Amino acid sequence: MKKNNSLLLAANTAYSLADIAFDFFLSWQVYSITGNIMNLITILSGSILFRAILSLGAGTITDIRNKKKLLIFSSLASIPIVLCSMWLIRFQATVVWLYVALVLVNDVFNTLFAKSFTTISAEMMDETGYIRFKSVVSVLNQSINVLGQAAMGFILLYAQPIHIISSVVLFLLIAAICIMLMDYKSAMDVFSPSASNDPNGAQKKTGFSLKQLLFIAKNEIFNDSYYRSFCITIFTLNLVYGFISSVLPYSISANREASSAEVGMMKSVLSMGGIMGMLVVPKIAKRVTQSFLCGLVGSLASMVFVFLFKQDLTLVYVSFFFYGLFDSITQPLYSYTVKRIDDRVRGSVLGVIDFIILLASPLGMFICGTLANKKNIYMEFFIIFIFSFALLIVKKSKDLNAIYLE
Repeated sequence: MKKNNSLLLAANTAYSLADIAFDFFLSWQVYSITGNIMNLITILSGSILFRAILSLGAGTITDIRNKKKLLIFSSLASIPIVLCSMWLIRFQATVVWLYVALVLVNDVFNTLFAKSFTTISAEMMDETGYIRFKSVVSVLNQSINVLGQAAMGFILLYAQPIHIISSVVLFLLIAAICIMLMDYKSAMDVFSPSASNDPNGAQKKTGFSLKQLLFIAKNEIFNDSYYRSFCITIFTLNLVYGFISSVLPYSISANREASSAEVGMMKSVLSMGGIMGMLVVPKIAKRVTQSFLCGLVGSLASMVFVFLFKQDLTLVYVSFFFYGLFDSITQPLYSYTVKRIDDRVRGSVLGVIDFIILLASPLGMFICGTLANKKNIYMEFFIIFIFSFALLIVKKSKDLNAIYLE
């Protein structure tokens, strides 16, 4: 088990390094070449919307296929897509829709890797163990963000694209090799012939058809008051989460005529705060509701400080740091929700949940982007309102406001 956990962490680290480097590289190419932040929003929101749709099928696939093989496949399949970016930036650098197409194709494999990683790790651990493992993964991912975002901001000033792309390919190969070394036997016995004969069995709840997905949405989510409350809360927050982490640094820097290094530093300190927060998560993992509420209040306060002191770069960095810290300590609620799902249909149910809540991100990005183009104060008030409204939802929900693990 320890060997598998270590290899899973190593694979996730390598894959995340590749993903951070590739995403930052393409995002800066679009922003620096076109100079239009709405082009960046178009690519990012299109990617999130596409991943929301992909989550439906990807979750189902992880329930009925060998998760180890899916992790290997998704790592290796991303390599040709990464290599295609060299052609794009060399010959079609100003064609935005080609960037969109490249990102969307890569999202297929990113989504498959993420869903397979989540379901395979949850399958191998108990509830408390998974929450703690998830916190370790989050610390690693945040560490990668700190190093990756800051490093990429400076690397783009000096390195050639071929060097960046070569590094991405290397990380993807390392991820695939780590998964190959795992000792894992797929738990396909839950889909035995006897289960398929059971009218209430897992087979009836999984599949690729729209009918099966609607069945899962109705019986596993919409008829469960906990999942309804969870989806409404996270959907609301996702109206601003994506914009804050992916676009707000560019928006702030646009007024300062900043370089990629400054954008990278804003994202880096946000991730650095996330690391500090995730170090606390194992100690507060049982206090699911309290940690979530504390994280929301802290995130709201941090955004208020960003908006009040956006002309002072040092205070902006400090505010982003605390936003990352408080945002990360909301993590136990999601981990608790993942572990709460039946093992047999975890991938399918997560696919439907992710589809619902991810729909908010592209919508929120366009709302925030449109408001910012009119007047920044409109965007700022919208973000403050969303955090305040989410707090109200949790406090009023009987399912979310008193979760404590024994």
